[in-house]
Amino acid sequence: MVVLIAGITGNLGQRLASAAISRGLSVRGLGRNSSKLQSDISRKLESFVTSKTHYDIDALDQAGKGVDSIICAYNGDPILTVEGGSLLLLAAERAGVKVFNAATWNNDWSKIKYGDFEHYDTNIAFQHYAAWTSSINPIYIFTGYFSDLYLTKFGPGSLTVDDEGKKVSLRY
Repeated sequence: MVVLIAGITGNLGQRLASAAISRGLSVRGLGRNSSKLQSDISRKLESFVTSKTHYDIDALDQAGKGVDSIICAYNGDPILTVEGGSLLLLAAERAGVKVFNAATWNNDWSKIKYGDFEHYDTNIAFQHYAAWTSSINPIYIFTGYFSDLYLTKFGPGSLTVDDEGKKVSLRY
């Protein structure tokens, strides 16, 4: 079984890759810079597809070709969650992938509605988009939070750096 991990170079992506590899799965990575990967993970990948941005359709299509499932390990940035997740879902459809794990590594937001809690609005928006438009029924995993990530020097939230490496954003 070949699993694509989109966002593999991030903290969560590398943890997921290690777990998948240790269970004997073949892992393909999708990310902007393979040099961010730990060397033990990099050596064991089936392949790595470089994407310029989350809307690099050619890279998304190349990465999704021939995989059995896709795990989205994008960070919690609102644009990346909705737009990036939607574009990855569309690539999964074009590739005929049936198993898509959405980027929902958080608490259970399934019993609230859009507008109740701003942090989860992007997850709810993605869920609605997928339900309205996709033949794939994504998997949503509610993990609570990862304390070793939550209790970092940066605190909770999503720390991102823009593509030019000039602007750092921390979102809660």
